[in-house]
Amino acid sequence: MVRTFARLLAILLLSACAAPSPAPKGWHPIAGETGAWSMGSGARLQEYRVTNAPFSGGLQDLASQVTIDVLTRHRGARWEGSAPFASCPGPAGIARFRLPDERRLEEAFSVRNGRAVRIAYVHPLGTSGDPAALEAMKNSLCRLSANQ
Repeated sequence: MVRTFARLLAILLLSACAAPSPAPKGWHPIAGETGAWSMGSGARLQEYRVTNAPFSGGLQDLASQVTIDVLTRHRGARWEGSAPFASCPGPAGIARFRLPDERRLEEAFSVRNGRAVRIAYVHPLGTSGDPAALEAMKNSLCRLSANQ
């Protein structure tokens, strides 16, 4: 009985230490993709993607790479602006793009210890975005950047 209790306690402690999911609360995983979730459908479809990959440049280099990637991947997209991502204690940024299909892409990014964290959030134009997605973006970018 003592061993069973000790195992149960160990499992509970390990699960409490596990990192929280980077997914927005209530969103659903996108089948066949890693680090990708969606909410809604049709014209109200929202998508959220998190990547964490090696990167040899600095924050300015990553900002340029984000812009190039978005404009290449989404022909006809327009850059709307960028700003520091003030929610994180370290250097991070966010870039906003208007996509040709009447959606907005907000991509938050950070570089730390040779790794780039990128979080892309796509939502319909005319909406301020799902609070769950914006909270997940803030929490994930700051946590993933700090853990590198």
